[in-house]
Amino acid sequence: IYAVVDPAAAIDTENRNNNSDSMVIVQPDLSITGTHWEKISDSLIAFTARITNIGAIPTGPTTVTFRNGTATGKVLLKKNIASLVPFESRDLSYTWDVSASPAASYAVVVTADEGNTVAESDETNNSATIAVDGFSPANLKATALSSNRIVLSWTDRASNEEGFRVERKTGVCSSANAWAEIKTVAANKESFTDTTPAAATRYSYRVKAYNGQVSSAYSNCASAITAKNGTPNAPTGLRATAASSSAVTLAWTDASSEETRFEVWRKAGTGTWAKLSSTAANTKTYKDTTASGNAATTDYQYYLKACNAAGCSPASNIATVPFKPADLKAGASAGEINLTWADNSSNEKGFQVYRKAGACSSANAWSLLTTTVANASAYSDTTVVSGSGYSYRVRAFSQSEAQPFAVGYSLYSNCAEAAAP
Repeated sequence: IYAVVDPAAAIDTENRNNNSDSMVIVQPDLSITGTHWEKISDSLIAFTARITNIGAIPTGPTTVTFRNGTATGKVLLKKNIASLVPFESRDLSYTWDVSASPAASYAVVVTADEGNTVAESDETNNSATIAVDGFSPANLKATALSSNRIVLSWTDRASNEEGFRVERKTGVCSSANAWAEIKTVAANKESFTDTTPAAATRYSYRVKAYNGQVSSAYSNCASAITAKNGTPNAPTGLRATAASSSAVTLAWTDASSEETRFEVWRKAGTGTWAKLSSTAANTKTYKDTTASGNAATTDYQYYLKACNAAGCSPASNIATVPFKPADLKAGASAGEINLTWADNSSNEKGFQVYRKAGACSSANAWSLLTTTVANASAYSDTTVVSGSGYSYRVRAFSQSEAQPFAVGYSLYSNCAEAAAP
């Protein structure tokens, strides 16, 4: 505060140097310095806010209020908090049961000192909105398969939707063209094939979940271009399997009867895409014998096109070969055999664990025991029989984000064996 006596100098005084003085008023300052939300179950969402005194003196007791949607919405929680010293923080949480008010998105407004009982240096940083968009469809992908088919796939993040509404427009996502609803898809579905596009045209799509009159936010936008008339359908189901440290075997489904050849395209490591080979019509496999280092040093990715005199189909989805897991070990304990391995890849969707009876050198058949999530490096086999010996091997696998899925498989790890106690 700055105060001046006779600021216009209307009074003639001997000393004007003592006509003014200033005083600094030190105050606390409550601020919302962090927020977080977490979906605990299908009907429970936990909201957390961090309240910090970023001022210079203690705040004194106050309150923190959680409201539904807006700063004047229904009070969900109002809690007293003790005084905060300078730069002290306190985390407050509220768990909301939303089963009585199903929606695809939610918002909670958190306000510190809603009643203004604390005189602060800044009253504008006391509130924050925690927005939850965890129920709208996510990861929408669009893949053209032919001149008149585009496959959409997405992740269903809601648990109470009645279905999904699919909207489409021509042109890129950012175009000003109008959106139109083209399909209603049943609940829990995560894909739809649009069979009404025109040839050689780009279409953009978006999806939203709905429950009665309530709709979620839209998914991201995804677009794809259909092929020209007369071109073959794209091959589907591409699988790229490491056959050795220098070879990868490709296999696919021939979805057309009109192709005259298939084009095999490859990208090695950080290089560029290049056509690797062309195969004859009706071919369903190809072996790349130049994929050196696929076990540990070089990523290999592949896609295919079916072609004829009219042109080529859209590209298939991309299959990526992950690196081989290493150093598999098997150790027995009561009622189980515990496996560990080194995860050498960064692009896997998970690991396949195979098992057979007997020693690694036995001729017994391997069978798939389980599939783990990405980044796993251990698994406990609890289905063993006491006194029996087992052998194990593991491989990494990847999967394209979009449907129809393309998958890649690494080489198998070393074999490890153990006997159940």
